[in-house]
Amino acid sequence: MTNILIVYASPSDEQRIRVDLEQKRVARSLAPLLAPKDNLVQIQASTPTEFAEALSAQQFDIVQFSAHGSLQSLVFETEAGLPEPLNIDRIISIIDHSQRNVGAVILMACHSVHSVAAFHEVAEHVICIDGAGDDDACIKFIELFYRVLSREHNIGRAYNIAYQIVYDDIEIVYSKRAKDANTLHIVIPPGPFADCPSDLYIDMSSVLHSAEKKYGSTDQFIKMLRAKFRYHRKIFTTPRSVALIPIGRHVATFSWETPEHIKCHDIRTPKAEADKALLTFWLDLVFDYDLGARAAYRRISEPSDPINTTNLRRAKARLEDILSKTFNDEKAEACIPKELYNSYIISKHGLKRYINEANVQISGDETGDAVSSLELALSCIHDLIDALSYSVLEDESTDSQRLTLSH
Repeated sequence: MTNILIVYASPSDEQRIRVDLEQKRVARSLAPLLAPKDNLVQIQASTPTEFAEALSAQQFDIVQFSAHGSLQSLVFETEAGLPEPLNIDRIISIIDHSQRNVGAVILMACHSVHSVAAFHEVAEHVICIDGAGDDDACIKFIELFYRVLSREHNIGRAYNIAYQIVYDDIEIVYSKRAKDANTLHIVIPPGPFADCPSDLYIDMSSVLHSAEKKYGSTDQFIKMLRAKFRYHRKIFTTPRSVALIPIGRHVATFSWETPEHIKCHDIRTPKAEADKALLTFWLDLVFDYDLGARAAYRRISEPSDPINTTNLRRAKARLEDILSKTFNDEKAEACIPKELYNSYIISKHGLKRYINEANVQISGDETGDAVSSLELALSCIHDLIDALSYSVLEDESTDSQRLTLSH
């Protein structure tokens, strides 16, 4: 049995949104698909009182709002058809006091992404809009969403399919509540990367306070993470013991074994007094290391298999390119602090030595040894990144005790 409540509002002195058309499309889509015990309740020109009364009358599996929205409220109507904003906290309180187990809250309202964490207090699944909404796109999405949901009975799958038709027109976000308060669950629509993971689980326990401090709020940090990983989630197909990822004006350190086990270790800020040439060199190293860490030979279970020789050659060529362009740059070498120059020389010499060894080993079909040499060469880059990070990034301890995350 599925009970759905959809609340519509489009006050007379606000920009008109076609909630009447949406109601018609949804009703038409669901009518032939609803079972006898299913119940679809749609309220046009809803006042806060009508919304509360509908919730008090029965239990719902899905509660949807189609209305204007802001960062703090959703806009209902008065009896006279004028705007009546209702604070997000009050909406959640009404749901919390009237409903035992809402499965999903759907917010077809502008800027509703900022309320995701709050609505997860009353619903496992939240679908919302990031930024401004588009009337036509919202109607297309929600119509197909309910059609798929009625067949599949899977909210995540219904979202993924429906979002494909409006992918370029509107940013609609789906979030599923994580199993614990410190884990962030990011759901990314397949889009052009259908072979990459859609569900990312990030342990945020070490950085909650730092994220709040550096980004103004954890919601802002999460929004930027979602935007970053939407287009770069392919990196999670390969396990990483360390990955430095720029997020806005800061750099976050991650590690992961699988997309279900991602850890954010810290968030650090480039020092204001850091030498710009040194910072540029350090960032080049970060990008170089990232390229090397994504080498194809590292993504298979038996990298030393002779059939993998072509991938080993490509990885060696990439490291040779890094050695040539990044480590043989005289301007870059000149910016290395005196106290770290020996670290630079050790890393450069090690990188060159291990590349040469890998070249000999690949030529001699010693693929197992070649893999070891390539890994050691890559570690030389990482060692220098680590050594220089203390000169270019602030060294701040994080406090994970003061905040929790409800995504």
